[in-house]
Amino acid sequence: MAIENSQTFHYVPSRKFPSLASTDAINSLMKWSMKGRLHCQCYSFDETFRPHNVEKFVLAFFNDKNIRHAIESEILLPDVVESVEVTPVPCSLLTMDIFSRLTGTVTRENGTIKSCLDETFESILISDELRKILLLEDSENYSLFSEQERDEFLFRLFKHVCIGGELCQFENEINPYLDFVRSLYRDLVSVQKDQASKELHVVSYVYSVKIKNDKELLFPAPEEHPNNFAYLVINPNRRHAVLISHVFGVGQF
Repeated sequence: MAIENSQTFHYVPSRKFPSLASTDAINSLMKWSMKGRLHCQCYSFDETFRPHNVEKFVLAFFNDKNIRHAIESEILLPDVVESVEVTPVPCSLLTMDIFSRLTGTVTRENGTIKSCLDETFESILISDELRKILLLEDSENYSLFSEQERDEFLFRLFKHVCIGGELCQFENEINPYLDFVRSLYRDLVSVQKDQASKELHVVSYVYSVKIKNDKELLFPAPEEHPNNFAYLVINPNRRHAVLISHVFGVGQF
């Protein structure tokens, strides 16, 4: 099956992500069992990005020979990607203010995360109020955030980092999570100032992406899990597309 592809993509190894490459970040990813499983790469494209044709764009992306040669993935892509599932992800937040609600509810005033009785959800150990509010809809503090807020890219990144990998060593304080996510979000998302209002706004488009062949899920992993994810973050001005993905499992040590 031939896939129509008017775009040409190229891997951009010079595009660095300091939030993932610093010594502190690497140590944190190792502690959270995400090292070697969280992948982030930038690619360029040569034609104007049109959001209404995003599914065609993503299909061309995963079938491009340059992408297939460079992509870091836990699974081997099929010879031809025939079907993709593309879901727009809201990305409008410019600050971390949304997480201030956690103080005094999920954390103590000094930032210490409150503990709770152990329980398990989707093979994830929940031993504190933070993971409880992120994963359990019937938790006491779940209503602190609306579903619209939970769908925001910033909130999703925060949730993914807090869940971690299979052998995650959870933090006792919330600040390591907030600091990591703040830096990562800045690395991934582009903003610009509106000429009229002089206010900053996000210019990046974010999509949750999955590869499906014969209706079977293949990428980012063959099985659904709260921490199996892949996002394509597109900067239409620079014509850059960043693919960030993770598969739940045991990270590198």
